[in-house]
Amino acid sequence: MSIITNTIKEDSLLFKKSKTYQYLRKFKIFRELKKGYKKIISSFSHSYPFHNDLLLQKALILTIREIKPTSLVETGTYLGASTSFMAKNFPNILVYTCEINDKNYRKSIKNLRKYKNVKIIKGNSPEFLQKMINKKLLGERPLFFLDAHWEKYWPLEEEIKIITTNCKSAVILIDDFKISDSPQFGFDKYDSKDCSLELIRHTLNKKNKYNLLFPNYNKKDFPKKKVPKNLTGYPIIFMNLLKEFRELSSNPLVKRYFMNRSDLFKNKS
Repeated sequence: MSIITNTIKEDSLLFKKSKTYQYLRKFKIFRELKKGYKKIISSFSHSYPFHNDLLLQKALILTIREIKPTSLVETGTYLGASTSFMAKNFPNILVYTCEINDKNYRKSIKNLRKYKNVKIIKGNSPEFLQKMINKKLLGERPLFFLDAHWEKYWPLEEEIKIITTNCKSAVILIDDFKISDSPQFGFDKYDSKDCSLELIRHTLNKKNKYNLLFPNYNKKDFPKKKVPKNLTGYPIIFMNLLKEFRELSSNPLVKRYFMNRSDLFKNKS
């Protein structure tokens, strides 16, 4: 959940406990204002970290603990909900994130200012990634969360090419991705092309070895109060990390809710 939403809800709970609230609720004008207030809260409902997908969040935490990445890198900060999730859970790992939209960039700076391990850069993601790599800021084993593909220009193919050409090893998560034979997961399209393995396959540096996890669950797998509004697809791609991939794949949560689709890569590991 975004920092904005948390702040609104915390303030709301305190106010509801006050004597002032009990007095004001008797008046019609206050009740009308309350309806407007709820609309404001609902306007931020889309800004949950990683689509409010508890299994994705758990898988990400497990992956980071197993892989021990040298940095966490996000393209497409938006308002900083997913950024704050990573920064809060892993305060000792630097989180680099970029946002091209000026309005969202300014908002994310305010939302993320309490996290000392977050570095926010304004600009397009390919330039951001290349600059971070050239300056050797990401270390030997970065983890990437690629989510900069919601405007007219989709940089995903360029992002993948830069990462797989310049990094020795890495983990790559791509948001809004098509999961083969899993219609329960939503995905994005660009110029009539699906955000899918077929879109990025030609950009993968064939010198590397890749392993792949796809999510394999439905809404019924969530606790009643933790069901996300919609499921959104994503791959977890492991580049030159076969040993770590095998160890992670033996985890009970991963075995139950994810499927190994490394066979989808031509250079099988």
